[in-house]
Amino acid sequence: MFYAKEPEGFKPDFSVASCFLEYDGEILLLLRQNEKHMNNMWGIPTGKIEKGETPLMGMRRELFEETGIRVKRGQLRFFTKCYMIFPGEKLIAYIFSLKLDSRPKIVIDPNEHKDFKWATPRGALDERFVTNLDDWIRVFYGVTK
Repeated sequence: MFYAKEPEGFKPDFSVASCFLEYDGEILLLLRQNEKHMNNMWGIPTGKIEKGETPLMGMRRELFEETGIRVKRGQLRFFTKCYMIFPGEKLIAYIFSLKLDSRPKIVIDPNEHKDFKWATPRGALDERFVTNLDDWIRVFYGVTK
Protein backbone atom coordinates (compact mmCIF):
# COMPACT_ATOMS: atom_id res chain seq x y z
CA MET A 1 0.00 0.00 0.00
CA PHE A 2 1.30 3.45 -0.76
CA TYR A 3 0.32 6.80 0.67
CA ALA A 4 0.79 10.33 -0.63
CA LYS A 5 0.90 11.68 2.92
CA GLU A 6 3.04 10.34 5.70
CA PRO A 7 1.02 7.92 7.87
CA GLU A 8 0.94 8.71 11.56
CA GLY A 9 3.86 7.15 13.42
CA PHE A 10 5.59 6.14 10.18
CA LYS A 11 9.21 5.07 10.69
CA PRO A 12 10.86 3.95 7.43
CA ASP A 13 13.32 1.06 7.24
CA PHE A 14 14.97 2.62 4.18
CA SER A 15 14.37 4.95 1.22
CA VAL A 16 14.50 4.36 -2.52
CA ALA A 17 14.75 6.59 -5.57
CA SER A 18 12.88 5.75 -8.79
CA CYS A 19 12.84 7.38 -12.21
CA PHE A 20 10.50 7.48 -15.17
CA LEU A 21 13.04 7.60 -17.98
CA GLU A 22 11.20 8.98 -21.03
CA TYR A 23 11.93 9.17 -24.73
CA ASP A 24 9.46 9.98 -27.52
CA GLY A 25 6.35 9.28 -25.41
CA GLU A 26 7.65 6.00 -24.02
CA ILE A 27 9.12 4.97 -20.67
CA LEU A 28 11.91 2.53 -19.99
CA LEU A 29 10.92 -0.70 -18.25
CA LEU A 30 13.43 -3.12 -16.73
CA LEU A 31 12.70 -6.84 -16.20
CA ARG A 32 13.99 -8.11 -12.85
CA GLN A 33 16.20 -11.20 -12.73
CA ASN A 34 14.81 -14.58 -11.66
CA GLU A 35 16.74 -14.58 -8.37
CA LYS A 36 15.71 -11.07 -7.28
CA HIS A 37 12.88 -9.96 -5.01
CA MET A 38 9.81 -9.38 -7.21
CA ASN A 39 11.44 -11.54 -9.87
CA ASN A 40 10.25 -11.57 -13.48
CA MET A 41 8.37 -8.32 -12.95
CA TRP A 42 8.83 -5.08 -14.83
CA GLY A 43 9.98 -1.96 -13.04
CA ILE A 44 11.66 1.35 -13.66
CA PRO A 45 15.18 2.29 -12.60
CA THR A 46 15.01 2.13 -8.79
CA GLY A 47 17.33 1.52 -5.92
CA LYS A 48 18.01 2.07 -2.26
CA ILE A 49 19.45 5.40 -1.25
CA GLU A 50 22.76 4.78 0.45
CA LYS A 51 23.92 6.34 3.68
CA GLY A 52 25.16 9.90 3.04
CA GLU A 53 23.29 10.24 -0.27
CA THR A 54 20.46 12.61 -1.01
CA PRO A 55 17.57 11.16 -3.04
CA LEU A 56 18.92 13.00 -6.10
CA MET A 57 22.43 11.59 -5.65
CA GLY A 58 21.01 8.11 -5.19
CA MET A 59 18.90 8.42 -8.33
CA ARG A 60 21.84 9.58 -10.43
CA ARG A 61 23.91 6.63 -9.18
CA GLU A 62 21.12 4.12 -9.72
CA LEU A 63 20.45 5.34 -13.26
CA PHE A 64 24.06 4.75 -14.16
CA GLU A 65 24.23 1.36 -12.41
CA GLU A 66 20.98 0.08 -13.91
CA THR A 67 21.04 1.62 -17.40
CA GLY A 68 24.53 2.97 -18.08
CA ILE A 69 23.11 6.49 -18.42
CA ARG A 70 25.03 9.34 -16.80
CA VAL A 71 22.81 12.19 -15.67
CA LYS A 72 24.03 15.77 -15.54
CA ARG A 73 23.04 18.15 -12.78
CA GLY A 74 19.66 19.71 -13.39
CA GLN A 75 18.39 17.00 -15.76
CA LEU A 76 16.30 15.05 -13.26
CA ARG A 77 12.92 16.43 -12.25
CA PHE A 78 11.55 15.57 -8.83
CA PHE A 79 7.92 14.47 -8.98
CA THR A 80 6.88 13.34 -5.51
CA LYS A 81 7.66 11.21 -2.56
CA CYS A 82 5.35 8.58 -1.19
CA TYR A 83 5.24 6.28 1.79
CA MET A 84 4.95 2.54 1.32
CA ILE A 85 4.03 -0.12 3.83
CA PHE A 86 4.54 -3.83 3.16
CA PRO A 87 4.46 -6.76 5.55
CA GLY A 88 7.68 -6.42 7.53
CA GLU A 89 8.97 -3.19 5.97
CA LYS A 90 8.24 0.48 5.50
CA LEU A 91 9.93 2.75 3.02
CA ILE A 92 9.91 6.17 1.46
CA ALA A 93 10.02 6.34 -2.36
CA TYR A 94 11.29 9.47 -4.12
CA ILE A 95 10.07 9.56 -7.70
CA PHE A 96 11.88 11.45 -10.45
CA SER A 97 11.58 11.76 -14.21
CA LEU A 98 14.05 12.38 -16.99
CA LYS A 99 13.05 13.31 -20.55
CA LEU A 100 15.66 12.43 -23.14
CA ASP A 101 16.20 14.08 -26.54
CA SER A 102 17.51 10.90 -28.14
CA ARG A 103 17.09 7.20 -27.50
CA PRO A 104 20.05 6.17 -25.35
CA LYS A 105 21.99 2.95 -25.47
CA ILE A 106 20.79 0.98 -22.46
CA VAL A 107 23.32 -1.17 -20.65
CA ILE A 108 21.57 -3.25 -18.00
CA ASP A 109 23.31 -4.88 -15.07
CA PRO A 110 22.77 -8.63 -15.69
CA ASN A 111 22.90 -9.25 -11.94
CA GLU A 112 19.81 -7.07 -11.49
CA HIS A 113 17.83 -7.23 -14.74
CA LYS A 114 17.51 -9.58 -17.67
CA ASP A 115 15.80 -7.39 -20.24
CA PHE A 116 14.45 -3.93 -20.96
CA LYS A 117 11.92 -2.35 -23.29
CA TRP A 118 10.28 0.96 -24.07
CA ALA A 119 6.50 1.28 -23.74
CA THR A 120 3.90 4.03 -23.68
CA PRO A 121 2.55 4.65 -20.18
CA ARG A 122 -0.86 3.29 -21.24
CA GLY A 123 0.68 0.26 -22.95
CA ALA A 124 2.93 -0.38 -19.97
CA LEU A 125 -0.15 -0.99 -17.82
CA ASP A 126 -0.54 -4.36 -19.58
CA GLU A 127 2.64 -5.63 -17.89
CA ARG A 128 3.23 -7.48 -14.64
CA PHE A 129 4.80 -4.82 -12.40
CA VAL A 130 6.73 -4.60 -9.19
CA THR A 131 4.49 -3.46 -6.36
CA ASN A 132 2.69 -0.15 -6.92
CA LEU A 133 4.37 0.78 -10.22
CA ASP A 134 1.02 0.65 -12.02
CA ASP A 135 -0.34 3.13 -9.45
CA TRP A 136 2.67 5.41 -9.95
CA ILE A 137 2.13 5.36 -13.73
CA ARG A 138 -1.55 6.23 -13.31
CA VAL A 139 -0.73 9.13 -10.98
CA PHE A 140 2.31 10.47 -12.88
CA TYR A 141 0.82 10.20 -16.40
CA GLY A 142 -2.87 10.46 -15.56
CA VAL A 143 -3.67 7.33 -17.58
CA THR A 144 -6.12 4.54 -16.94
CA LYS A 145 -6.61 1.19 -18.56
